[in-house]
Amino acid sequence: MEFAVFISKTDNLKYFDNTFTRLYFGNEFCEELIPCTDKLDAAIDFVIKRNADFTLVTPFVTNKGIKRLIPLLKRVSELELGEKKIEVVFNDWGVLRLLRREYKELVPVMGRMLNKMKRGPRLMAVINHLPKDTVEYYQSVNLDVPEFVGFLKENRIERVEFDNVLQDINFNFLSNGITVSLYLPFAYVSTTRFCLANSCDIPEKLEQVGIYPCRKECQRYTFLLQNPAMPVPLVRKGNTIFFKNEFPPKGFNEANISRVVIEPEIPM
Repeated sequence: MEFAVFISKTDNLKYFDNTFTRLYFGNEFCEELIPCTDKLDAAIDFVIKRNADFTLVTPFVTNKGIKRLIPLLKRVSELELGEKKIEVVFNDWGVLRLLRREYKELVPVMGRMLNKMKRGPRLMAVINHLPKDTVEYYQSVNLDVPEFVGFLKENRIERVEFDNVLQDINFNFLSNGITVSLYLPFAYVSTTRFCLANSCDIPEKLEQVGIYPCRKECQRYTFLLQNPAMPVPLVRKGNTIFFKNEFPPKGFNEANISRVVIEPEIPM
């Protein structure tokens, strides 16, 4: 099993130690947090010195985000790391199209935002009262659909990223040849372009919700959300809500999960 560490800031390169053989770098949830080329170069230099593998992580994007990604994709596509292949985690089908058209030497990996499954912790309040078939439904993913798996393989996608959801995951689909990365300990619940952290420190704008100029409030503030209906606290960081689950799913050892991605901090 391969162990990777996922960071969104070069300051967090300090978390990379001998446990890890791969660095994940970038952001999944906000195009405003796409790293600049200087930060990418720092991460690349770091992995080259350690002979480590590298995965660039990208978010869902607008046209503005695509323009920000192009210099990064060009940079990693020009890297010469011997037999090592550079991966790009995409969370937007438009980014996959760009990879297919312009950067065929990069290895596309389907991000966890495109892995459709029930994520909300609230499900755990009722799951023990549900019929077996319903529980199995909530533990299933879109990789159970042969047509979808066929689409992935047609597009050279052999790896899919997974959150460690509370209700466990049915890994029966692994027999179809798709490999899995499991993220620990932070799982995302929901995300939006309407960033609720925007202007959170300006009292007269507390009631305003919308898409406004970004001041990177998410880099200064983290919100803890607690409710009796939730079995675990929720964490709101910028435009995304997470929860923490440090316990691997049932069947983890038997599931042949080939990679564990450790998030030492919420990757925002």
